Amino acid sequence: PRNTVIPRQLLAQMRDAAIDMASGRDKGFGLYLILLIETAQRKSAIVELRWQQVDFKRRQIQFNPEGRAQTRKRRPVLPMSNTLERVLLMHRGEPDQLVCGYNRDPFEKLKIWAADIGMPELSAHVFRHTWATHSAEDGLDMKIIAAFLGDTIKTVEENYMHLSPDYLRQAVDR
Repeated sequence: PRNTVIPRQLLAQMRDAAIDMASGRDKGFGLYLILLIETAQRKSAIVELRWQQVDFKRRQIQFNPEGRAQTRKRRPVLPMSNTLERVLLMHRGEPDQLVCGYNRDPFEKLKIWAADIGMPELSAHVFRHTWATHSAEDGLDMKIIAAFLGDTIKTVEENYMHLSPDYLRQAVDR
């Protein structure tokens, strides 16, 4: 379901599992998972990501490739977390290669992995929703959440404002 949120402890375990996969038995799927967890981007932006869009010098990823028009579902330029940078540096490929190495959506692989870990409702979107939910709960400004997701402020406020710890603070502190 769209409203599924991964608990923080489980998300940390998933991050560790993704790093292990990227370093061993399933590099492409591990990179796909770590990108889902660390960037909260849409699955198509991650599956289509090429190494030329990863700027290690500036420590950022351009999710909208050169020559692609921005659509309503914006693809932002995002800074890399230390974890993501470390993992991507270990697997750096040729500029025109796909980062995850998939020519198709790894949906089936995610579905199997989700069932194996006891979360059959898990989808790529759940990672995005989890990131936004945790960020709102942590008090991150709605404008920053919107920019990170490539969503409008209105959309983010409608979906996540109620999770912010200061949401109704001024109503009681006046």
